Amino acid sequence: MEYKKILVAIDGSDSSKEAYKHALSLARLTGAEVFLVHVAISPEDTWGGYTAASKLINIDELNAITKQIVDSTLSACDADGVTVNVNVLHGKPAKEIVRAALDENVDLIITGGHSLGSISSIFQGSVSLRIVQTAHCPVMVINDYPGIHMAF
Repeated sequence: MEYKKILVAIDGSDSSKEAYKHALSLARLTGAEVFLVHVAISPEDTWGGYTAASKLINIDELNAITKQIVDSTLSACDADGVTVNVNVLHGKPAKEIVRAALDENVDLIITGGHSLGSISSIFQGSVSLRIVQTAHCPVMVINDYPGIHMAF
């Protein structure tokens, strides 16, 4: 498989920074272009569409948090020799990440995974799982705790 375009989804977590590092390493090996995507959850999505409650969230604060997430990820490792395109989207993370991957016609999506535990995953869902289930291309998930496995 030849990788020309790699989308890496970030959310500020350690696993998403590791995903970015993996994307850069793979891009250096293959000459691929990297599309760094962060999905800022809109106030409406945060509060399940309740408009009155969503007005309690300060948009400037959300923008500042988004900028901090992107900046801290970009500074986590050196991107020398790799073209990195940054795209901040708004909406539901899995849906927007998969849409961006389709729009850019990427060959691979790399994302971090969070160890929520089986009960939390049932109720909260998993962005990385939704991406795996709906993406048009292969997906690599970088876990929070490699080498530590939960017993089922």
